[in-house]
Amino acid sequence: MLFCLLGLAGSALAQKKPVRKSAPKAAPKPVVNTMAVKDEAEKVSIQIKDLTRFLYLLGGTTQTIANIDGDPKATVNAKNISKQAKQTVLQTIKNVRAGIVQLEGEFHAKPELRPYISFIQGVSEMAGIAEDQAVGGQLGNAGKTLLEVVNKLTDTLQNLR
Repeated sequence: MLFCLLGLAGSALAQKKPVRKSAPKAAPKPVVNTMAVKDEAEKVSIQIKDLTRFLYLLGGTTQTIANIDGDPKATVNAKNISKQAKQTVLQTIKNVRAGIVQLEGEFHAKPELRPYISFIQGVSEMAGIAEDQAVGGQLGNAGKTLLEVVNKLTDTLQNLR
């Protein structure tokens, strides 16, 4: 009887399938809050739209200001309009910069947006440069610098989606 039990045990061992070792599972990817990223993408999109609309208007305004300022026969009223237009442009650039500073700050403050910081980083500085150029009367250069801001924001938006 002992031989019978040993025989059955031996045959049971022989019938066991070899145990396969499974490949180690990759570490799970961090879950990104897609709603936060989507919301931020919308904010970037709004900034791009507002900024491009402003740049479109800035081109004509800058030309008008240059024409008035360069005309020795321009009336006092025309010069006042030019001065007011410069102030409006400068204030708008300050507002644009404030919005961009806030937007970039959100990328630093929200953990789910940190992977995208490299794309938006520096837009606040660039907007500050544009503001300095506008204060110095270099409206054309300020517009070119703001175009660079639009490019950087567009790159950011592309990577958010």
